[in-house]
Amino acid sequence: MPVSFQILPLFNLVYTRYSVTMKVSESLVSFREYMDHPHMRPGQRHVIDLRGIVEMDPDLAAVMALEANKAENLVLQEADTMVIYLADCPLSRRAASLACNAWEAEHYVTAVILETEEAALNVLGLPHRALCEIFPNASSPTSQHG
Repeated sequence: MPVSFQILPLFNLVYTRYSVTMKVSESLVSFREYMDHPHMRPGQRHVIDLRGIVEMDPDLAAVMALEANKAENLVLQEADTMVIYLADCPLSRRAASLACNAWEAEHYVTAVILETEEAALNVLGLPHRALCEIFPNASSPTSQHG
């Protein structure tokens, strides 16, 4: 599946990586798996890496509905949540912008778009320069749920 996630409870951090095609159906499955994961906790910080996508689901209404569903589920937890989208090209920035639009009205969620891992880790207050320093599979497009 071109979307995978890893949870690092020590840092209260979730890393989600998209590769090749960003599909709403696969995103929904991955999000449900995250919500059911034993390490899932309210208020976890999220780094969503969109740098590996080369195409995205053309159904923009479905993309917005997916993000609204995520927002609804995370906001129900009533815990402050940081969502960082890593996007470094026009397509990934477009996908990140669509996702961020769903969070605008939610006061429990802060969503930002950044281009580099180092910037994301700096915003999170972590002393690392690359995601692979804390997530062993961060640089592998075939990483699995963990």
